[in-house]
Amino acid sequence: MRQFRYDNEEPDYSRLSGVGGWLLFLILRLVLSAVSSGWGIFEAVKAGRWVFAGLYVVTLLLAGLTVVLIFLRKKQLRWAYYAFAAASLLDYFLAQDASAFIACMAVEAGWILYLILSVRVKLLTGEMKPPED
Repeated sequence: MRQFRYDNEEPDYSRLSGVGGWLLFLILRLVLSAVSSGWGIFEAVKAGRWVFAGLYVVTLLLAGLTVVLIFLRKKQLRWAYYAFAAASLLDYFLAQDASAFIACMAVEAGWILYLILSVRVKLLTGEMKPPED
């Protein structure tokens, strides 16, 4: 039976090492965004919308860079994701209606909070060391 961790209990640091948990969902989100941006580049060039093609190229590159930085365990992954989120928000601002932009803003804010607060991310990037037993 699953036991719940309370604020006064230490997390099991051995289960938080490496890429896993919600970080896998973030990687999946970035990979799917890269695929979507690749398709967006094709469609934007076909339609002659060069601003969107450029924006999709930037989004594709930032998504790929963020995934690489996650696997390299670099602290710069947060900054790469912030830039990716800004590019995504700009895309939604230019191409979608206000409700889609607000939804995208909520999703990006959630992932940014995760990257800032996650013990797994802090352990992955070396900002936090697990306590010695």
